[in-house]
Amino acid sequence: MNEQPKLQVEGALKVIETTGTWGVYQGERIIVGPGDSFRDDLGMKIREMFEGGNPAESFSLPRVRVTIELLEPKS
Repeated sequence: MNEQPKLQVEGALKVIETTGTWGVYQGERIIVGPGDSFRDDLGMKIREMFEGGNPAESFSLPRVRVTIELLEPKS
């Protein structure tokens, strides 16, 4: 049985909102979910979970571990 690839990184995490011309969001987005809502953006999920109060243009967490594993599709 072949083991699926797994990405694991550890260290400081920064979420930075980047805007382009006319204030349009231009940052690279990582979508987790169907992509039907801005809340499917991984950055938004992290902000909602760990940042209290009003969202800022950027925030950081001193140390995190992120693990990404490939799962079998749901039947």
